[in-house]
Amino acid sequence: MSNTSRQGSCGGSDPNDGLVVTIAASSLVFLQNNPHVIHAISVSQPVQSWTVIRDHVDFLAMDNALGGVLASLAGSGGSGNDGGGGIPSCPPVPPELLASASPSDPTAALTASQADLLVRSRHGAQQWLSRILSVAAARESPVMRQFLCYGANVVPPQFQAIS
Repeated sequence: MSNTSRQGSCGGSDPNDGLVVTIAASSLVFLQNNPHVIHAISVSQPVQSWTVIRDHVDFLAMDNALGGVLASLAGSGGSGNDGGGGIPSCPPVPPELLASASPSDPTAALTASQADLLVRSRHGAQQWLSRILSVAAARESPVMRQFLCYGANVVPPQFQAIS
């Protein structure tokens, strides 16, 4: 593959460029006594790989930011972010997971029910991310590149004190 087909360090425009994006792990954490679900996203290409940490809220913001890209595709016969055969919206964290979390003991192990909800949240985010990345315009957008690359291999400051 020629270097001209690659854009930046986060994948090229060729869907066969070897870009693999997987949510490797998820966790329920407390930031200022508020529960958050964070995901560790592994991004791999043939010559490099990295991990980024994203709050589930970042997925929802990405969904919102990509709305214009996907809406323009829907208007031209492409996939829209409408759930009707197009790309569905990113699912939120199950509210019962956040409601059942207790900041009084943030190091306590998750209950079986909480663990199941956390896995459901991770799977929903992974399915959404995989579908979004299958749309070239979304995959190549600057906002997606920032989502997949910014802070690569760095633990964001708000998560550094979390054990």
